[in-house]
Amino acid sequence: MNSAPYKIKRLLLLPLLVSTIWTSAQAATLTATVNRNQVTTNETLQLKVSYDEQVSSSALDLRALEGDFEVLGVSPQTNSSVSVVNGQTTRQSSVVWNITLVPKRQGQLTIPAFAINNDRSQAITISVDNSQQGNSASLPLQVWVSTNYNSIYPAQQLVVEVEISALSNISDLNGPSLIVQGANVEALDQQSFQRIDNGVARQVVVLKYAVFAEQEGELIIPVMTFTGVKNGRRSIFGTRGEQVIARSKQLIIPIKPAPVKAGSQWFPAEAVEIRAGWSGDTAQLKVGEPITRTITITTRGQRAEVIPPVTESATGSAEYKLYADQAQLESKATTDGFVSTRIESAAIVPAMVPADGGKIILPALSLDWWDVGAKRWKQATYPAQTLVVTSSGAVIEENQATSTETDIVGATDQAVALVDDRIRLWQAITAGLLLLCLIQFAMILRLRKNQTSTPKRVEPLARPSEKSAWSQLQKSLRAEDTVAIRSNLIRWLRTITTPTMQQASLQALLVEADNPDLSAAVHGLEAFLYKAGPDIDLKQMINIVDAHRNQVSKNNKANNSQAGELKPLYSAAK
Repeated sequence: MNSAPYKIKRLLLLPLLVSTIWTSAQAATLTATVNRNQVTTNETLQLKVSYDEQVSSSALDLRALEGDFEVLGVSPQTNSSVSVVNGQTTRQSSVVWNITLVPKRQGQLTIPAFAINNDRSQAITISVDNSQQGNSASLPLQVWVSTNYNSIYPAQQLVVEVEISALSNISDLNGPSLIVQGANVEALDQQSFQRIDNGVARQVVVLKYAVFAEQEGELIIPVMTFTGVKNGRRSIFGTRGEQVIARSKQLIIPIKPAPVKAGSQWFPAEAVEIRAGWSGDTAQLKVGEPITRTITITTRGQRAEVIPPVTESATGSAEYKLYADQAQLESKATTDGFVSTRIESAAIVPAMVPADGGKIILPALSLDWWDVGAKRWKQATYPAQTLVVTSSGAVIEENQATSTETDIVGATDQAVALVDDRIRLWQAITAGLLLLCLIQFAMILRLRKNQTSTPKRVEPLARPSEKSAWSQLQKSLRAEDTVAIRSNLIRWLRTITTPTMQQASLQALLVEADNPDLSAAVHGLEAFLYKAGPDIDLKQMINIVDAHRNQVSKNNKANNSQAGELKPLYSAAK
């Protein structure tokens, strides 16, 4: 048997074997080390992971740590070097991750092995002891979390207070904001001060939050971790010193089911009050002349956006018309929670003088709410009022008992004398206004005469704002933006009304428009905005607004054809 071919094969395989051994010798190394293997639950641990190849800083997966450790910070660093030996250039690269950890519990915890490409590090065992407990002045950093209620209802305000106490030599205090799953969290207040604890000065920071649970079940206030630097000194490399930490305890707050009251909307609060005010001189009010009533609902322990509207007819009655404006909402954060207001304004216009002594009864206003302190339903009310409509105006009838007949007669004589004085005053004012109108009319006639004699005829200007206002209204209708629809509708209606109505409210503009379909659509829109009505049909509203615009255009054309010289208010083309 000829062994030459076998020897040749062995010689050919030798370089390949050497190359394989060299490649294995050059394989990348992944190592993990810690600065100590024994810590307490309130101490940090420094983990260093090194890889001697160039990789992305995101190549290290730290998710396996989340079971037993909290990752406070990760600082990746890339190192590169170039060396030349005997004319040969060698490049070396490595990545180092410096990781700050805090153990989540006591016992024997394991830092798992990490893997990058096909390289793995070794797992590390850490022994964790329980930290010193209690309100001890010797602890460098402490934190407590407390609440004002042990159990709550959905949407009830829960005030959460976080207190951080640190020795005077602790700097760079840092920690997270409160985040609670299944709840809305609003920051209320932050205070800083000093406290002497067993003769030791400590700096204290108190954070307050308002938490509103969304539904029944359990509300979990999570563990919050705060850090600081002990005996820190600043340099160009940052703050150097011993890092200390403190962690709060987890709190579980039961959320009880909301008690149900037939016909009432769930509304928990600590206090509710309803007040009312009037604008203008009520003694001079006449039929068809509006007066504005402002209802203010003030609550403690609740946000303004969840305050329900008071119970009242949306349009009034046969004796008077009521035109409500959009409610104004305001929430103010205090150290004890939210104080919020809902302001509802409405124009009340007497439509007739009632046969029953000219009295119009405005119904009482009421709002059902759940008292979280007393744990029962209550009702905030504003009493009914009587509006007396007379030929000279309307006055608010006071709900006070008269004392004697003599007082009544004397009050009547004074009222008659007051009415006589007012009649003479108004007669003088009316005569003066009539004189001013005559002077203005004469000036207008002279101005028109001068314009007629001018060779160049100046055409009356059309209102350029109508087209732009109509365009904005159409855009908001197509976008189904109900808030923008209301504001753009007011702007457009003002461009097609008489000059005296160009600053009027939406309700007055609807009276001017004299379109029942349009008025009904707008009232439905406002009821939807106030969350007091069902969803609205925007397609139907588009048709109603288009039809009203076309009708106004036809009316303007008919009026212009009769006048002979005036141009249309706007083009009918859409």
